[in-house]
Amino acid sequence: MSTLEELRYKIHSYISSRVPGMLNLLNILSISLTGMDCITLFLTSPSKLYQLILTHFKGDITTTDYTFKILFLNPIAELLKKPEIVDELSHMVKTGNDIKIFLN
Repeated sequence: MSTLEELRYKIHSYISSRVPGMLNLLNILSISLTGMDCITLFLTSPSKLYQLILTHFKGDITTTDYTFKILFLNPIAELLKKPEIVDELSHMVKTGNDIKIFLN
């Protein structure tokens, strides 16, 4: 399994086990607005997914930050065995530095 496939699987499993039904909701929102499922959107443009979740939560930054970190950034940190990376990745996403996220 490639690293990208492993990451995709890890994120899918992580979300499904911790917040049942959330992946379906995010996929409905993501596919309807972008034509991509939420994990593909995350892997191609995490800042767009962040904005989509922010819109869903009606601009509530605290809830959006928590949701994004728990569902998408924690699996990356866990896979890399670098829990300290979550806040740095969150900052990159919120400032639109999508390319830097996957280059680190």
